[in-house]
Amino acid sequence: MKLTAKEIRHIDEVLIERGLDYIDLKYEILDHMANGIEALMVNEDLSFEEAFSKELKNWKHEFKPYSHFLFGYTEVGPRIVIKRCVNLIKQMYLKSIIGGLLIAFCLLCFFKLIPTGLYIDGVSFIAGFVYTISTLVALYFLYIAAKFQIKSTYQYFLKVNGRAHWIALFLFNPFWEWSIKFDVVNSNFLDLFWPSAIIIMNFFMIKTFFDHRKTANYQITLK
Repeated sequence: MKLTAKEIRHIDEVLIERGLDYIDLKYEILDHMANGIEALMVNEDLSFEEAFSKELKNWKHEFKPYSHFLFGYTEVGPRIVIKRCVNLIKQMYLKSIIGGLLIAFCLLCFFKLIPTGLYIDGVSFIAGFVYTISTLVALYFLYIAAKFQIKSTYQYFLKVNGRAHWIALFLFNPFWEWSIKFDVVNSNFLDLFWPSAIIIMNFFMIKTFFDHRKTANYQITLK
């Protein structure tokens, strides 16, 4: 039994009332709920109202107000929304740490294996250039994402986590002398790790921005 367009719109309205106005997650939940309601109507011979009420109880826990220290205790929203954003943060930190460690290790090994002075300026320039460009692009996308009318969990993540990203860029900026070149040869492992991790973080932010852009094509299929 397929739900009508009116019934699907009703589910959509209820989800928005419960704070699920993030388009990617809302449509995902709507699809699951619609399938669950259809199954209840067929298997238990329930009306739409009865099936919807029963299905809504199954999601009650996910709609409760929730916060998490990784996302900031001041950010309170439906549990399922905050958990999705926290998962994005965990992915970003994990990839940034692993990527930062690998890049820093490769740079140190590179300069241990080649003759002193060979390729130093070129590698230093490339590292600084990638850091600078990725940072500028990421900051621009963070600014643009905050102004989007269409809300998604990706946009929410960028909006909130962008504040922490600005602080990280300020604390670990290797270019205080206004140069797009930093001394990768005479730097220790930690000096190389922090900028490298931020480069990976910048690319994660950029990817998340484009993930948000894709949500603009999401639609409810009404039959």
